[in-house]
Amino acid sequence: MSASKENKTTPVTSETGMSREEKRRHDEAVSRRNTVVYTVIGVVVAVLVAALLIWDSGYFQRKTAAVTIDGEKYAAADVLYYYTSQYQNAYQYAMYGMSTFNASKDPKDQVYDEASGQTWHEYFVEKAIDSLKTYVTVEKKAKEEGYTLSQEGKDSISSYKESMKSAQATSNYTSMKTYIQAIFGSNMTEKDFDRCLEREVYVNEYLNKVQDGYTYTDQQLEDYYKEHADELDSFTFDQLTFRASVSTTDADGKTIEMTDEEKAAKLEEAKKEMAALAQEAKARLDAGESMEDLAEAYGDKVYSSQLDTTRTGSSLNSTLSDWFLSADRKAGDTTLQEYDGSSTYSYYVVKFIDRTRDETPTADVRHILFSGEDEESKAKAKTDAEAMLETWKSGEATEDSFAQLAKENSTDTGSASSGGLIEGITPTSSYVENFRDWATDSSRQPGDTGIVESDYGYHVMYFSAWGQPQWKLTAENALRSDDMNQWMDALLENVTVEQQSGISNVSKF
Repeated sequence: MSASKENKTTPVTSETGMSREEKRRHDEAVSRRNTVVYTVIGVVVAVLVAALLIWDSGYFQRKTAAVTIDGEKYAAADVLYYYTSQYQNAYQYAMYGMSTFNASKDPKDQVYDEASGQTWHEYFVEKAIDSLKTYVTVEKKAKEEGYTLSQEGKDSISSYKESMKSAQATSNYTSMKTYIQAIFGSNMTEKDFDRCLEREVYVNEYLNKVQDGYTYTDQQLEDYYKEHADELDSFTFDQLTFRASVSTTDADGKTIEMTDEEKAAKLEEAKKEMAALAQEAKARLDAGESMEDLAEAYGDKVYSSQLDTTRTGSSLNSTLSDWFLSADRKAGDTTLQEYDGSSTYSYYVVKFIDRTRDETPTADVRHILFSGEDEESKAKAKTDAEAMLETWKSGEATEDSFAQLAKENSTDTGSASSGGLIEGITPTSSYVENFRDWATDSSRQPGDTGIVESDYGYHVMYFSAWGQPQWKLTAENALRSDDMNQWMDALLENVTVEQQSGISNVSKF
């Protein structure tokens, strides 16, 4: 076949030099290839979109390791649980003028330590990691020993979760998820919170078991007292506190805008005023006027008054402790001491009354609280308390049956799980006055019952027993604390901790 004849039967396109059939097959191949390419691109885009959605949900941030402890990974939520605790502590201290922390600002933008430049955020992270290290290490040891959480511990977890649900229901947050994230930050889920809470309850219960295992003889307690009388003795005194501070809100609660210089100037003015009042009060005290009369005379100019107050040496105001502990301190001595609280300034006018080794026995009681705040809810609480006492009396009427009723009915979440038991109450304990006075009444006998009203509602009371004297209880607690610290130091001595990239996800803001 000649070339000319072949060209006639297989025409060539002018654009490509290919025959129509060759071009058709070429175009089909290109089309198939493009289809594959575009399909792949579509899949990649879909994956990227999905990844972005997951990233926005916080999934990766929550799963990325924030810290490793002995090689085991822990996420941001585990650190956030303890970070929030440190944050709240700083906030509380700031409310009382005992801290420079400002909750309205990001902790990352506030310096905690001027010398090192450490921010409040870095400080919170450091303390949170220390807490996490302790809890996970103790948890591991407890599990190695086969320790299991008691039913009381399980009940306390359930009770706490219920209280959280109640708080969320009365808040502006529409779900438990948003409520928890408002408290702990966006990288905390309800599941994470439950895990951290359960770990905390489990570890604390195990630590109580370890601590209760330490016992001491009377001679050991006596020897400890001789070495630590300054901390164990009870000091009785009168005290008026005058405090200089600067209010940043007006009578209507509106913020008063002031520069730092203006605040400092106003604080100096307030200091002069309060110092003059404190000096005048001390002069009147030294002239023979009673502290009670002075408290009434100065009225609302007095920040706080403590009349016939008793404190153990270990709980004395650190500004005043050296004065109290002086070897020549005697009844009737007075002093005026000053304390610089940075944003506030305090002046303490004090009269020393007595120092003793307190032999007063401590009291152990059980109680069932029915909460009530306003008139209507308090009336119901009283009726419920009276009915509960009658229910107990009509049953076995034993301490065990009272404890069971407390577990099932008390609204005091702190004691309900232990059958309403509160131990070691003294006349100087910080419990509400009516509750404390009923418990420490010297005529009280085991098995006594009653109903007590307080600011929290009505308490059905059961007197369990008289315990050790205050000084002995304090000595025993101190010895236990020392032994527990040594036990904990040994446990944590070789534990390794390393921060990971996920630590950047630890933040409430």
